[in-house]
Amino acid sequence: MVVAGLVVLTTACSSSSSHTNFSTSVPATRPPTTVVPPTTTTLPRLVSAAIVQSPSADIGYSTLNDVSCPSNDECLAVGYSAADSIMAPKRLLAERWDGRTWSILPVVAPGRHGSFFTGVDCPAVDACIAVGNSPDVNGPVPFAARWDGNGWTATPIPIPAGAGSALLNDVACGTRSDCVGVGASFQRPGANHGLPLVERWDGTQWTSTAVAVPPNARGGGALASVDCPASGDCHAVGRAYLSADDQNNSAGMLAEHLMDGAWRLERLADPHASNMGGYPALFGVSCASEQSCVAVGQTAQDPGNDLVVSESWDGTAWKLVPVPVPSPDTYYSSATGIDCASSLDCVLVGNSTSDKSGQQSIVARYSRGVWSPVEHSTAPTLFNPNDVSCASGGVCFAVGTAQIGERSLTTTLLIRQASVVP
Repeated sequence: MVVAGLVVLTTACSSSSSHTNFSTSVPATRPPTTVVPPTTTTLPRLVSAAIVQSPSADIGYSTLNDVSCPSNDECLAVGYSAADSIMAPKRLLAERWDGRTWSILPVVAPGRHGSFFTGVDCPAVDACIAVGNSPDVNGPVPFAARWDGNGWTATPIPIPAGAGSALLNDVACGTRSDCVGVGASFQRPGANHGLPLVERWDGTQWTSTAVAVPPNARGGGALASVDCPASGDCHAVGRAYLSADDQNNSAGMLAEHLMDGAWRLERLADPHASNMGGYPALFGVSCASEQSCVAVGQTAQDPGNDLVVSESWDGTAWKLVPVPVPSPDTYYSSATGIDCASSLDCVLVGNSTSDKSGQQSIVARYSRGVWSPVEHSTAPTLFNPNDVSCASGGVCFAVGTAQIGERSLTTTLLIRQASVVP
């Protein structure tokens, strides 16, 4: 999953996505406000993590925005490549993991030159749906592509009535023929703020669905991530814009729940979920069942000081779950992706910045209701993860971009999990 538009979602300046609605840019220097990070809980580190080389479609710039692993030996990752820089026209990029290596899958853009993938979900090894966006005169236009294990089939996605453009950031499938894509729609060209957008696939076509925003979201909002533990039951998260000023990105967290055929706003537990001086948002959500979901992102404890946040869903309400930060002097941290192989085991990825260590990637494991950090090394590169997917067999892949000299190339982080005893 990645949030699409014109502003970078992930935290490093070499980040992978160029998008419109979500900005998690890292402060260049430490803000003057003192921040007390969440309490770090020390647990046995039962996970190993190591970089696995991923092929790059171009020698210039490439990234993987999302990944889905239906089994330990089958993963599909999607993103884009560019000839020489992030500003160059994008080309669709898809890669497949066969249990040993990654290989590039040929894919033809369904729209104009410059198309890119933002999200993918695979309910089965031979059934994946990827979503993305293509440039157009009035702004982005969403598209979908289905992978059957042998090739791709493009599927058009309608723009909501009254909208001039739209984009999709993520997709999730309850079954092969029931998928939900989320993003935003825009009424005028060049708009920064839009309205949350949901598109639903019934196995034949996509249809748009209206989604409400909180009463204080005068600037609208956008959805960044979605997961569907069952057909007709989905959770979507993102950001609501609090100001009617299109250039003011003060925001609040946004959570929506599809149940009984209708989308409903959900109340979050974080007291800093809305902050006129900060940029709180939820960037990822994963549901192991209808009664067990975890959402992650960043919270604004003070203006200019955003720290990683996590909330868990028990089927009735959301509650805060503290996430450890890499070091006590961390003044910025954000979770960009999460996946839960079971209700007892999740993996989170993201980025942080501290006085001592500078920028670094975050990997944490959620086990029996508690987060613990996962030691990992991406040296000599700076790994900027966008998302993560975990198979039931204990293997997870985080995907994103690594900075290698002046180039940014696709990179994957293989995370092997130990068994969890209930």
